[in-house]
Amino acid sequence: MRDFLFHQQANSVVGNVKVDDKQACLTLTANDGWELAAEALSLKFPMLKREIDTVKKGCEVNFYASKKDPPYTLDRGDDFPYVSVCYRGYTSDLICIAHEFGHAVQLFLSAGKFLPPVLRELAAFISELALIECLRDLNSEMTAYLVASWSQENKVYLTDNVRKLELVLKDEKSPYDYCWNYPIARYCAIALSDSLPVVQLEEVFRGLWSVEKCVNAACDKKDVLAMRNYLPEVPALDKEKPALNAYRSLGMMALLDIDYWQGESEKRIEDYYAGLLGHLQKRSSMIAINDVKKPIGYVAWEIDSDKPEVINLTRQAAPFGDHLEVLKKLKQRLPDDAVVISKHMRSSRKEQSVW
Repeated sequence: MRDFLFHQQANSVVGNVKVDDKQACLTLTANDGWELAAEALSLKFPMLKREIDTVKKGCEVNFYASKKDPPYTLDRGDDFPYVSVCYRGYTSDLICIAHEFGHAVQLFLSAGKFLPPVLRELAAFISELALIECLRDLNSEMTAYLVASWSQENKVYLTDNVRKLELVLKDEKSPYDYCWNYPIARYCAIALSDSLPVVQLEEVFRGLWSVEKCVNAACDKKDVLAMRNYLPEVPALDKEKPALNAYRSLGMMALLDIDYWQGESEKRIEDYYAGLLGHLQKRSSMIAINDVKKPIGYVAWEIDSDKPEVINLTRQAAPFGDHLEVLKKLKQRLPDDAVVISKHMRSSRKEQSVW
């Protein structure tokens, strides 16, 4: 299969296909995709190659399901799992095959043992990442499309599904929705696939780790989903042009808010601008700069007119994951005896002490 794929490099993408929700059209057949998913997982877990080959040959697979039906893998007890996928030849379909193949292998390995949904999806996501890893050095053009398709799916798993999970945490009477499992499993797969020794990752794939253990291990990899700070270095202050400095500050805060969202993106531009300008004029805002002179976040606040020692933080933005560092710099900036309160309008505790 690796040799076949290598020889398909020139023709693996048909025409100049725009990267969209379907992604590039491939010359790979559905059976080729199934073989490739098996080889990728065998490369990831060489100690499981025999079991993976057994599943590859033994599974009954329907590659031509209706596009209206979601893909699925069915546990059939003593028999091999049944896999249903709608394969149309897109890279997103190839990822789907790898996902369902991961389900099938884990079901075979677990031999009927019940596994929580998060652990089931975790194995499927590890299988997707194994496919991308396998192709990375074989077919760069195809891999680029594959990564683009996988990244688009992150918008669902790590944005839409997260919002649904956040809503249900506020309403315990909400009916169960399987999609609640995806964000946790996706995060853990990304965090653990490249960081755990292969022996431990195999245990995760088999479902031998608890959900709690997987989450704790993933949380130890704090930068796994951190966005790369693309912002330029902050230029030195121009003492002769204070207006230029102010505009630069406004620009930095706007760029930070563009990636952070959470409240400011819904404002009308004139209201947004007036609010920031007011903070600059009152000197009630601070932009935090890191060691390489890049802005990592900003904070804006209001001082309580009745209690001058009380400072209410009205805005905190740290889109690249540097919240603690921003607060450390803020603490150095404010008086030692200040009482700092943070406003959280979407939390049950609207006001919380910052430190």
